[in-house]
Amino acid sequence: METPAFVPLQVSEPQKTSDTAQPVEIVADDVVIRLPSDAPATRIAEIVTALKGRR
Repeated sequence: METPAFVPLQVSEPQKTSDTAQPVEIVADDVVIRLPSDAPATRIAEIVTALKGRR
């Protein structure tokens, strides 16, 4: 019977992506709406739906 092999494990903090992530841009005619990349998908959908209603 073999004994289990153990290896060292290093755990690091998760990297923050908001520092390097690009904002979400919604362009409607001559209006540009910029939202942070971590904006909830529901908020983005609300804005897109509202913009579609204006066309």
